[in-house]
Amino acid sequence: MCRLTIDGRPITREEMVGVGSVLLAGGRDTVITLVTGLAWHLVTEPADRLHLTSHPEAIDGAVAEMARYLSPLPSIERLDTQPEGGQGDQTVVLDFASANHDPAAWQSPERVDIHRSRAPHLAFGHGRHACLGKSMAEHEAHAFVTALLGPWPDWELDGAPDLQWAPVTGQPDAAVLREFLRLAVAAGQP
Repeated sequence: MCRLTIDGRPITREEMVGVGSVLLAGGRDTVITLVTGLAWHLVTEPADRLHLTSHPEAIDGAVAEMARYLSPLPSIERLDTQPEGGQGDQTVVLDFASANHDPAAWQSPERVDIHRSRAPHLAFGHGRHACLGKSMAEHEAHAFVTALLGPWPDWELDGAPDLQWAPVTGQPDAAVLREFLRLAVAAGQP
């Protein structure tokens, strides 16, 4: 980040602190959502948990699938300062969750499928709107799953989870998991 430039000039110390703050805040929320989603899925789908325990090389694919399913960055807004028709500035929303749940692009998009072939998704944005912390978030989620699969293979829910769902734009029958309000997990009985 020390070599980052804007319009050909190095960023100031104040701008550097601002960028770092955004990365930390966004990364914290994304990683919490991603690892909680992975725990939720692996507790409710013991076959997938067993598969990842015996095939650790499949963890990266499972992390990518959970990122696609959850879309931690569901959308991003931009200001179009030159809209068609010249009617003044207009807000444009790039809806990543809708793209990640598009049935034309994904077979059964409403389902987490850790065996799904890896394909590009927009969970972390795309192009100039891509998340700078994507690799770190994926690495942290991989480390989380790896750390938990060995010593804690028989998880179960400790009470019903409290989940908040949000509709997917343009897809009336689809919803994405927006927030885990409560997800208690306990070690299963031997």
